[in-house]
Amino acid sequence: MSAQKEEIVWDVDWDELDPVTQVEHPMDLSTPTRGANVDASPPPARPGVSVAQPAPVLSPPLPPPPLPSSTDPSLNPGPAAKHLVRGERFDLESILAQKPQIAIELIASNSTTLKLICLGLDAAEKITAPAYCVGPRQPNSPCGGISHETRRDGRQAILVRAAMLAPSIKRLEVSVVAAVSGTALGDSVEGFRLLAGDQVLAESMHLDSACAGSSCATLVEIYERQGTWRMRMIGDVLAPSINALLAKHGAKAG
Repeated sequence: MSAQKEEIVWDVDWDELDPVTQVEHPMDLSTPTRGANVDASPPPARPGVSVAQPAPVLSPPLPPPPLPSSTDPSLNPGPAAKHLVRGERFDLESILAQKPQIAIELIASNSTTLKLICLGLDAAEKITAPAYCVGPRQPNSPCGGISHETRRDGRQAILVRAAMLAPSIKRLEVSVVAAVSGTALGDSVEGFRLLAGDQVLAESMHLDSACAGSSCATLVEIYERQGTWRMRMIGDVLAPSINALLAKHGAKAG
C-alpha cells in the first residue's frame, strides 16, 4: 500500500361471491290442469315409505379471510430469534451457508424521515470507492454484494450477499441518518432486525440514548475475520453526522 493517502470526494445529496341462482318452486299439484281429470285427494300413505322433500337451496360458502402476508417478519420470528445487546456478536457463517442473502432491516416508527446506508470498508476501515456508500441514492455496490431496498410499506433494508463482495471489502457498517441534513433522528429509530428470507434470526432495540439527539447512528457492523463472517451490534453514535462518518472512513461529502 502506498504511503500517500488519497482523499475520496463525491457529491452526496442527502436532502432529497357468485350470486345465488333462484330455483323455481315445484308445480302445485293441488290445482288441476284444465281439461285433465285429476284426483285432488292425496294418495294413501304406504307404510315404510317416506315422501321425498325438495332439497333446500343453499348459498355458496363465503371465501375464507385472507391470510396475513408471510413476508411480514413479525409473523415469522424464527425458531430461535436472538435479542442482541450492544457489543454482542452473532455468527453468520452457518446462516450464509444456507441462505446466500441476508438483510439488515430498520425498525422505525417513521421511515420517511430516515435513510439507511451501508459503507463497504477495506481491512483498514477505509471506503475503497464512492460506489461503496450504498443507500437510497446509490442502491447497489459495483460487485452486487450490497443493495439498498425500500419496500412497499416504507421499510428500508440493506441486503448483503457475502459471496459476491469484492475481495477488498472486509467490513460493512450499517448506519441510519436523518433524511434532512442537520436534523436529529429523534425517537423514530427503534432498532434493527436480521433476516434470512422471511425468518427473523436476531433483532435489537437496545440503542444508546444519544442516538435520538444525533443525525447519524450506527446500528450494526458485519465483518470478516479469518474467513468467517460475523455481525456485531453497535447501536451507538460513532459519528454525529454523515459528513463526520465519511471523514472517519477516509472520505468526505462534497
